[in-house]
Amino acid sequence: MSGNLFLTGRKFYRAGLRDAAHCIKEWSPPQLSAPDKSAWCPIRLTDMKVILLEEDKLANVSDGYARNYLLPKKLAVLATPEAIKQMGKRADANRQKREEQKKIMEELAEKLTSKEIIIKADAGEEGKLFGSVTTTDVAKAVLDTFGEELDKKKINLNEHIKMLGEYIASVKLHTDVVAHLKIRVEKK
Repeated sequence: MSGNLFLTGRKFYRAGLRDAAHCIKEWSPPQLSAPDKSAWCPIRLTDMKVILLEEDKLANVSDGYARNYLLPKKLAVLATPEAIKQMGKRADANRQKREEQKKIMEELAEKLTSKEIIIKADAGEEGKLFGSVTTTDVAKAVLDTFGEELDKKKINLNEHIKMLGEYIASVKLHTDVVAHLKIRVEKK
């Protein structure tokens, strides 16, 4: 009697063989042309529902990944009914906090667009600046004019400011809120 030995994971499955010694002597690779479907044992990967803590969302991950990596490193918790309720409460609190921040930033945007910022710089006779006006200069002028501190990385000068005149710069205050500053560069 001949049969095939299949290696699936760490378990050997015998199909139509008398004993293990006979398996070792008579082993041959599985036939690709006409596979014996009754000899295959399906691998069942069990999924585990967890809550990923960094993203705060529910996910299905494999059992081993959850037990060996996510849970010991405290990157996830099991998705129990209590944990799902807490996740919903955290999501509501985060949504309210984002809405409050958005309202504050909209008020700041209205305040910034209401006035013109004046920057004094050294310039030649034809109005060409000695150097240029940078985002750092704009942030200092906003602090002097409005008393509000802005991150210079969030200020976008739409064009290089190398001449005297009027310009417009945009400031990204929030993901949905952008303020447009009116800048006037004057000679010292």
